[in-house]
Amino acid sequence: MDWKSGILGAGALLMAAGAQAATIAYDDFATDRELDGSSGGSGFSTNWYDGSYTISGGIVSGTGNALRGLESTLGSNGTVWVSFDMERTSGDSYGGLSLFEGSTERLIIGDRYKAGVWCLDHAGTAYSDAAVDGGIKTAVAKITLGAGSSSIVELWVGTNNTDDVECSGLADATVAAGTLANVDTVRIGAGFIMDFADLILADSIADVPAVLGGDNVYSAFTAGLWSESANWSGGVPASTDAAVLDLGADVRLEGAAAAASLVLKVQSGLTVAFGGSLICSNMACGGSTALEIADGGTVTVSSDVSFSDTDLTIGVGTSSGVLSVGGVLDLSGAALTVEGAPDVNGRTIVYAAGGIANEFSNYADAAFVLNDGTYNYYIHYETNALPHSVVISTNGVQGSIELPPRPSVDYLVGGYDQRYMAYDFDEVTGVWTDTVTSAQNAAADVVGGFSITTNTPNGRPAVVNDNNGYQMTFTRASAISETGFTIQAVIRLDSGNSDSRQGPFSLADGGWGGVYMGARAGETSKVRAGNIGSEGKGYQLEGEAGNSLSTNVWGVYTLIVDPTVTTQLVASFDLLVDGSNGFTITDSVTSTNTVVGRINTSGGLFSGERGALSNTADWQGAIADLVVYNYVLSDSEIAANLNAFQTLYLDDIVYETSVGKVAMELISGGAEVVVTWETSQYGTFALESTESLSVPFWSDVETGIPGTGGDVSVTTTVSDAKAFYRAYIED
Repeated sequence: MDWKSGILGAGALLMAAGAQAATIAYDDFATDRELDGSSGGSGFSTNWYDGSYTISGGIVSGTGNALRGLESTLGSNGTVWVSFDMERTSGDSYGGLSLFEGSTERLIIGDRYKAGVWCLDHAGTAYSDAAVDGGIKTAVAKITLGAGSSSIVELWVGTNNTDDVECSGLADATVAAGTLANVDTVRIGAGFIMDFADLILADSIADVPAVLGGDNVYSAFTAGLWSESANWSGGVPASTDAAVLDLGADVRLEGAAAAASLVLKVQSGLTVAFGGSLICSNMACGGSTALEIADGGTVTVSSDVSFSDTDLTIGVGTSSGVLSVGGVLDLSGAALTVEGAPDVNGRTIVYAAGGIANEFSNYADAAFVLNDGTYNYYIHYETNALPHSVVISTNGVQGSIELPPRPSVDYLVGGYDQRYMAYDFDEVTGVWTDTVTSAQNAAADVVGGFSITTNTPNGRPAVVNDNNGYQMTFTRASAISETGFTIQAVIRLDSGNSDSRQGPFSLADGGWGGVYMGARAGETSKVRAGNIGSEGKGYQLEGEAGNSLSTNVWGVYTLIVDPTVTTQLVASFDLLVDGSNGFTITDSVTSTNTVVGRINTSGGLFSGERGALSNTADWQGAIADLVVYNYVLSDSEIAANLNAFQTLYLDDIVYETSVGKVAMELISGGAEVVVTWETSQYGTFALESTESLSVPFWSDVETGIPGTGGDVSVTTTVSDAKAFYRAYIED
């Protein structure tokens, strides 16, 4: 029903006489005056009070907060419809209609602190795409009341203030789990200047300027079968119907069904059981929805579909399920569970016909594609299906990131008494186990402050600190030798700190802690080894090394302290990729005692500035391997270790974990497929194909593809046969 029968002046709305007889409360602001003290409309227990607003021609204009009490609270069941017109005319802040319980704001409908679009804020915030300053618009909100914090609010925003608002399908914004039963006050409030008109609170959609389209709606908070006609507003949907599972509906489909479109609203769920199949042209999912395709069930959608904020389960136990999508399939933000026994081709579970299967954001490093079954995910192109499809297949669920095998040979010069390899870091506990003795472990000061990635040049793991302000403390079984020592580490220096004093290893004692090492493009880099502080403790090195070394490169850091020679300290950084020297700094100290005296039994990894800045730990980058020799290595031993690190982290074995985020797209009317994947910065890649995964015979599609640190693509002609593709790093 459209109550907007006319327009006065600058857009003021004239309500039909007596139209609000069935409403809870309304105010059409018919009398020109100050809003403060106005008593227009009905259903209120007080006049409007406070706020700097004036009424002219049915429009309330101004800013501030004006409140008015309701004659009764909303209650804990049923439905309340709210509508009003609003436009932000000047400024940025909050603004709109708020519902209060006493002095507590329970819901705001409008703008929320400079977002610039219509939104809901009610135990969570949800935004629409409609601008609040794009002309005066009508907003309609449906409040599904519940006890406690179980109320749900849906918002639709019209394109103007003259037409009824279409309130079908998914709302423009939805929020759940709020407390609204005891709302007793409304507020027109804004930190910006706005126009506001035609406030209505009603218990029926017929009493607000809104219309429902031809939706066939499954009753809210109802559990039952798809085939139960009484649960649908228009009977069991036909293939031409717009089917909607209302809030909280729990529906089970056991036979064949079809619909023009399907909407799963907030907290609703659909289970497609054994023998069940659903075909629809479009599908949309609200927040906290669930779709389970189990026991051989099939869901086919012929257009794009996104399952963000959806619990998506395909297959249950030993049974399989199939989801076929004819456009772009977006699983980012979805909680995907895949179960069931594989078929001969690894069990096809997801089709994305003619489109791209977007990344699985809940799988670390998107390492869901491998070439040898070590992981369980495959992506292939299938031409014997109509339409042509990109298919994701699986033999099971991949858990957290799985590291490539630990090296079976220790290439380093023997005799080190402390070593940290990224394989031995536990993200759950934050403990980094020393490979020599557990008495020398390192531990994160804050659990969760560090993570493991496989971003070394050949995919071996590294421990990363992403400029999060945390540090790690190492321990030693005994003080380091006063006759000299050597520290070497495979590290990556990242940008992020305006101070170039960054490094992997430092002292625990007061003053300025160190072994800082900076590597910044086009600027002077600096090494500080030790406590460069007023206390004069520890060994010291402070020098300049002019270079143009870029950040984000892997290298081998070496620090040598040798009290037997005049030049006692040498710090160098050699590029891992080719062994070339980035820079070297040498210096001496005046006292042998200060050279090694302060590395006792503890210190810091991933440690930056200490002392005056109180453990800010501003070291950005990653450590793959760190080794401490309690004696001075010779030049030949240093060179041998550099070669060893290159073997371990550059040359040795290559791993498919460096292949990530694989996507495929059809071109030329389906005659060609473009295969795109993410590469590491180093190494060369290849693409192979086979017609079967049960008895695979892999053949080259293209080889010798240089890694870029980003995406690479191969375009290949497709045939009538089924084809599986795998991308990997060549030996």
